[in-house]
Amino acid sequence: MGIAASFFGGSPRVCIDHNGLACSLLSHHAHGHVLQRDLLAPELPLELCHLLGTDCCTFVMGFPCQPLRAQGQLLGQLDPRSQVFWAGLKNAFLANAQAWILECVPNAASDPDIQAGIHSFAEIMDFNVCSTILSLDHQWPMRRTRWWGLLTPKHWGVESIPTWPKADDMNCISCLFCSWGVWDIQHEYQLLLSAEEFAYYSDSRYGSDKRFLALTDVAPTVLHSYANALSSCPCGCRNSKFSDTSLLSKGLRGFFVNSERWNQPRFLYPKELALLLTLPWSFDSPLPVRATLSMLGLVAAPLQMLWIWTHLLQGAHRAGLLSAEIVPLDVIARYKKLSCVDRFVKTFHLRMASIQLLFPCRHRLRHTCFDVESLLWLNSPELSASDWTGGSTCGSLVRMDFHFLQLALSGWTLKPLNWF
Repeated sequence: MGIAASFFGGSPRVCIDHNGLACSLLSHHAHGHVLQRDLLAPELPLELCHLLGTDCCTFVMGFPCQPLRAQGQLLGQLDPRSQVFWAGLKNAFLANAQAWILECVPNAASDPDIQAGIHSFAEIMDFNVCSTILSLDHQWPMRRTRWWGLLTPKHWGVESIPTWPKADDMNCISCLFCSWGVWDIQHEYQLLLSAEEFAYYSDSRYGSDKRFLALTDVAPTVLHSYANALSSCPCGCRNSKFSDTSLLSKGLRGFFVNSERWNQPRFLYPKELALLLTLPWSFDSPLPVRATLSMLGLVAAPLQMLWIWTHLLQGAHRAGLLSAEIVPLDVIARYKKLSCVDRFVKTFHLRMASIQLLFPCRHRLRHTCFDVESLLWLNSPELSASDWTGGSTCGSLVRMDFHFLQLALSGWTLKPLNWF
């Protein structure tokens, strides 16, 4: 959520998560002061007050969806994980939150306990309550439908949040990728389906979900168990694979793609899944690849968060807190453009020491040798390398117009057609 807010004026101050892997990932991406805490801890409100001081901050929270979903047995308030929502509400109240953004599965919109809690909080704080349900596949080639709530001071005048329109420019994965990438050989090996995994995913008794993902498809929803359903969860929330009884009754969720390297089924590489979730291409992770995938399964899509955030900023503008007027659709379009809309992005991790290029430069041939582990080609003339790498590089980054580049993988050679 902090990525979307940071894109348009926000600055994460404090991030709290009970999970160690999530905190490692947040710290890696410098999301403010990261605390590994249980929201139910009685000492947390005082700690937050010390960290925030007199600053009035907007609170953003995604709360556990398991109490509201069939995969979590639909126990509602009987599920102990439901207490996280109430703890978040308490902390937002005690910290005198300036505004509050909430995210969960669509069933949150009709849950009477959650809605009663939200409206009671709003009444005490003199806030307006707005909510909407956003389907990511209306704007991006991935299915991820989420309920969003926005609570703002009444004098901001935010009365509603419209759902976003359906765009026609991003109707399949090939709008983002011209093919699946070839990645670090050890990482790809870890993502290959085992014989057991392939047998389960091929068995129709475990559901009729689409298993093989093609570039002409829209990606299905990814869950926290993606790539880890048949093993223990890397985050520690589950010590073994899902039981056959559970898989037969609730289904086995997940899909795979064809490895360009080995022509065998593999799970998505973290960068591929991150971009499908509208995270920047610069996303990387210090965690093992399957652990990273489990964390990405919990992500609130930044594009959806940005839609909510811009409506919050509209209210701040009306209240005189911002000078510039905000047009949410324009901001969304800009974010999509910077996230590779109408661009083909392809990464090859080449297991070689260097690549030599010959290309003309002012009527003479120029010879250049790059010591690289990977080359990234972007048809993005208005962007600098740091826009895509977040200020860090993996090897050397070379930017070229993709239409002028022909890659002959069989011989690992580059044939320049028309250099600029």
